[in-house]
Amino acid sequence: MDEKDLVSWSSAIACLVDNGFNNEALELFREMQLSTSIRPDEVTMVDLPRRAVLLGQAYEFIDKMSIGANSVVWRTLLGACVNHGNLDLAKQVKEKLSMLDPYHDGDYVLLSNVYGRVNRWDDKAEMRSSMRKQRIEKKSGCSFIEVNWVIHEFVSGDNSHPEYETKCIEFNHAESQRLRQVGYAPDTNNVLFDVDEEEKEKNLSYHSEKMAVAFSLLVDNDRTTIRVMKNLRICTDYHRFMKYVSKVFHKEIIIRDRSRDPCSCRDYW
Repeated sequence: MDEKDLVSWSSAIACLVDNGFNNEALELFREMQLSTSIRPDEVTMVDLPRRAVLLGQAYEFIDKMSIGANSVVWRTLLGACVNHGNLDLAKQVKEKLSMLDPYHDGDYVLLSNVYGRVNRWDDKAEMRSSMRKQRIEKKSGCSFIEVNWVIHEFVSGDNSHPEYETKCIEFNHAESQRLRQVGYAPDTNNVLFDVDEEEKEKNLSYHSEKMAVAFSLLVDNDRTTIRVMKNLRICTDYHRFMKYVSKVFHKEIIIRDRSRDPCSCRDYW
């Protein structure tokens, strides 16, 4: 390659992490910092903490970054702490974020999710209580889809859409069995509430992006491409869910979430 840019450096780091070359990924990141004029951004940093073994080292790198880590970089690491259930590191990262962006609702939610991941439900409830006392409101997940030239909005946990109760619930119950037959299994790991497995699966069915896709399939099943826009990052379950919907219903599904990329998780889930 004649000239390396940010994309090529980030791609090389991602490739090393994906194949388990953790030390080599860190060394390449170090080389990127020291020997080039290119500086890593959140796109680069999202790859370092993708394995649990790298979390602590990623923290040290971010803390010592010569460019100074912004809230996006720290928030990426906090999200990785949720995935790996690393509560101790999550608390340290949250302290860093509190100095940069003290009232960001997502940071409180992520830390409360780590508490849920390690089954510390009282601490999770206390974190949510702290948000209410500070009047920090959690942003609701919502998805938008165009059907028959009309934009429809669906909100996570809400079944008040005029077409949803009568059609989409029926679809979710009937077609979930069809998806299971080809390998789909609801991923309840990210339903971080102290409820039984059946209730967790029910909770997943009300995610806004699932409602939007179900609505499209029921109301406009002739279209070959389904496009959904979501204001937050998609969850692990929906990432899996949309693959099986695409396979079973022979649809191309395009979803744009908060991270505008070919796939915001890079198939990391």
